[in-house]
Amino acid sequence: MHFLVPKDSRKAVVSKIAALSLAAFGGGTVAGRMSHASTRDESPYSDFGQLGRVLVLVENQYVEPVDHKRVVEGAIKGMVHELDPHSAFMPPDDFRLFQSDTEGKFGGVGIEVDLRDDAITVIAPIEGSPAERAGIRSGDRVVAVDGQPARGEPIDKLVRKLRGAPGTKVQISVRRAGVENPVTFDLVREQIKVTSVVGKRMA
Repeated sequence: MHFLVPKDSRKAVVSKIAALSLAAFGGGTVAGRMSHASTRDESPYSDFGQLGRVLVLVENQYVEPVDHKRVVEGAIKGMVHELDPHSAFMPPDDFRLFQSDTEGKFGGVGIEVDLRDDAITVIAPIEGSPAERAGIRSGDRVVAVDGQPARGEPIDKLVRKLRGAPGTKVQISVRRAGVENPVTFDLVREQIKVTSVVGKRMA
């Protein structure tokens, strides 16, 4: 996609270049270079001006309305991702979700889900969880949460809907192989503890 730079912006750029040229001739080429280096040292974030100009162009000239917050958040994600493959920026909701995963406990119904064939599919209910006790099975496909269709939802957004404070209620509808109509479960969220290692005595 190409963006057109407004005429006023081009004039402003030309004016700035002309001003810099006059300064170089008036104060000497060496002095001009020293001044330029000093300015960059004093203002390490001067490159963010370009980010602001691109943001204005996107907001004014993109073919559809732009969510300002989403675009800025995307720019931050890209900046952090450029550091190395293991660095990532997380918005507050995603960070809280990440923390609950790493702490090994969270409020929810206790199902692991994945996106398979464009459908959010239950990998397995967590042992002892409300989902397991209610009868949700591996292979069930989640079609709705609290009456809202799940198809097309990003999986992280669906996971946030399933999680919540212990004692709160959530309704999950699934499609199950061999069953004609969706099966609906009314569940109460609990504190779910994820066991890293499961041990069983083999007789």
